[in-house]
Amino acid sequence: MTGDHFAVAELIERLTAEGRIRGTDLDDDEVGERRRVVDYAKRQGLEPAGKRIEWTSPSTASRIPPASDRSRRSPQIRSVPSVDPERSVRLVVELSRGLTGRPGRWRDRKTRTLGALGLIRGEIEARAVEDARRRQEEQVHVARGLRWRADMAKNQAVREQFAQALCEEAPRRQGAQPSVRTLPHNPDVPESPVPTLSGSVPHGAPVWSSTDAALWAQARPASWARPIWSILALVITVVWAGMAEPAPSCSDAAPCGPDWGSMVQGGLAAGLLYWFARLPELTLIAAPVVAAMVEWGKVPGADRMSHVADFAVIAALGFGWAAAVERLTARSRQRRLAERAAGVRHRLPQPAGPLVRGTFPLAAGLVLCAVAAGAILAGLNGIRADERHADRAAHITATVTHRGEETVRVRTADQRRITVDAFYPEDYRVGSTVTVLEDGSWRRLAAEPYDAFGWQLLALAAALPGLSFLTAGALARHRAAALRRAPVPALRVLDRMDHEGRTWIYAADDTVGRTPLFSCLWTATLADDDKLMGRVEDDDGVEEGARVDTRLHEAVLLGAPYEGGELVLVTTDRAGDPVVLRTASPVRLPRTGKKPLLKSPTSTGPDTSDLQRRDRIDRIAATLTPAGRPRRWGPGAAARTAGAALTAAVTTGAFFTAHLLATDGFDWHLLLPLLTLPVWIHLTALLLNWRATADSTGLWLTGAWTVRHIPWDRLRAARYTDQGSIEIHRTDGTTWHLAGLGEPRLERRLRLRPAYVRMAEEISALGTRPELRPIEASARRDHGLPLGPFLLLLVGLAVTVALIT
Repeated sequence: MTGDHFAVAELIERLTAEGRIRGTDLDDDEVGERRRVVDYAKRQGLEPAGKRIEWTSPSTASRIPPASDRSRRSPQIRSVPSVDPERSVRLVVELSRGLTGRPGRWRDRKTRTLGALGLIRGEIEARAVEDARRRQEEQVHVARGLRWRADMAKNQAVREQFAQALCEEAPRRQGAQPSVRTLPHNPDVPESPVPTLSGSVPHGAPVWSSTDAALWAQARPASWARPIWSILALVITVVWAGMAEPAPSCSDAAPCGPDWGSMVQGGLAAGLLYWFARLPELTLIAAPVVAAMVEWGKVPGADRMSHVADFAVIAALGFGWAAAVERLTARSRQRRLAERAAGVRHRLPQPAGPLVRGTFPLAAGLVLCAVAAGAILAGLNGIRADERHADRAAHITATVTHRGEETVRVRTADQRRITVDAFYPEDYRVGSTVTVLEDGSWRRLAAEPYDAFGWQLLALAAALPGLSFLTAGALARHRAAALRRAPVPALRVLDRMDHEGRTWIYAADDTVGRTPLFSCLWTATLADDDKLMGRVEDDDGVEEGARVDTRLHEAVLLGAPYEGGELVLVTTDRAGDPVVLRTASPVRLPRTGKKPLLKSPTSTGPDTSDLQRRDRIDRIAATLTPAGRPRRWGPGAAARTAGAALTAAVTTGAFFTAHLLATDGFDWHLLLPLLTLPVWIHLTALLLNWRATADSTGLWLTGAWTVRHIPWDRLRAARYTDQGSIEIHRTDGTTWHLAGLGEPRLERRLRLRPAYVRMAEEISALGTRPELRPIEASARRDHGLPLGPFLLLLVGLAVTVALIT
């Protein structure tokens, strides 16, 4: 016990016995000591039960019974019984002070009681909030420390592995740079994602937790709205309606003719098979239009079964329309959930790059729609020409004597025998009477006017993909532009690239990569930014040795993700450098059980042919000498001769095809030349003037349509494939092709080494031997000229001449 405690015990014993202690002739030090002892007794709660200790002085003499003057001026200590039974014990409230500086002790005073319980309760709540925030900050700090230590340990292990591999490979590699090996992914072991730089993360961007991501995934469309059910329903009902609908017969009283309404109805029904799956926005318009046409276009005289089949088609269209509404509603739900999880919005990082999304679909759609419009105009012109001939023609009654596959032979009243084209020769019995319209050399059956079926079919073949391209391009461009106009939600996520080139998005805390949320194709925002595909690495410059970095990377997702949406991703490449990407395809939700392809489909075991490939490159490099001037490769004399002959053949074929279209109209046997014409033009341009030039800056590659430059530091590999094509691979994953140049089997049999084979081998050697590269830059005229546009112009001139003549 301390001295104060002994003094208090002695004081309490005296007060218990005497009830009052009076001090006389006390100096200031003694008064201070008495006061200190009384205060100590009160603070420590040592007052007797039912009593309280008071210190009185001359100023409080009115409370003391009269005494002498000396005693009146003397301070007194007394024990006074409490008149309030609830105050028989003094109330003291004390909170642990901890790490905070807030007040933590309250007690009854001599002149007032403790009644501020509301204040105490508020203080307790404030302390609870402050403690929870402090604990959360401590947990984040501890987690960061653990992750930093794990990253350091992993990086140290990787460095040791690389050092060991370099020591093993150095004698054989002869100074070549070591390759980076990606360890196989274990789906059951959590991994530390490749971190992103703090400056690349927008301030205040929250993490997309597994809980929020699960709610987002559950908001996907219902199972009944899957496109496969709508497609199956429409196919089955349309086939049933086509079989149940009575076939119309042609006669002089009811002649056959072009049916534009049926063409539109059938075309839209065929387009819905694709729009159900990819373009629900277009489904909302096309499905009601087709349903109305089915209802209003019923064939007169149809039986009950045909009406039931038509009703089934309308029901299938309604089901597909409802499924499209459900899918669009699910997109809205997912968009709202993502925006709620993100909270604060941010603008896209700079540079955002040019707005190119949707450019190609829009251009292709416009071209195809122009072709469809031209086919419709050609069909209408044919109908008007037929009507003009029919107005001037003489009506001749004749008897059918013979039926062919597409003709009927008739005998007129003046005993002439005439052969007339017929679309439905089976409708005319031998011996029956028909009416023939004759205008000079032009003649046809009165029951069969000009049918523009060929032009209608061409219009559908061009209009359906054209309309799809236009809609998809317009939606993609609108959504991509919306990301640039205003701030968008930002979420911290994890991403991973698979061996199919698709990037999968995971929740930020899904470090195992167990539950992919969605996937899409990505491309750099700038054309020359290939850091994303820096995750694709070649193996010692070998063609087949490409390895994909399938590790998880920390990333920031800009934009609200939903099926079909457009997004921007701020992530890192293999080296951990930041890169900004944009979607190159719409967001697609994975099917149940769908996982990314994390194992290379071509990797069956350890690569045992690395040494052989290196030896082959070494042998090729030994035949090369360092040169200051650029190196060039191009077609030989045989290839140029074949290209010239093919040019003449393509031009002649285009001329006669256009002539047949102008004179006889569209026919099925003309479809194949029209579809293969771009292929022949491309091959002809390659045979005539493909070119590859190596200079100090890299490779200049001239194909059929463009000239492309690949710097040396972005060259990954060059190879000659078993299909006879040249492939020049970049580090960004793109490839420059020279297709259909040779036949490897024949070349090996004849022991030939064409220029394109030599080019692939020497480029591989130059890529791995910097000392052999040219030191001078090449002139622009040495890069070659793409001949594809000129050949296209030549073919256009031939077609124009055919149409004019």
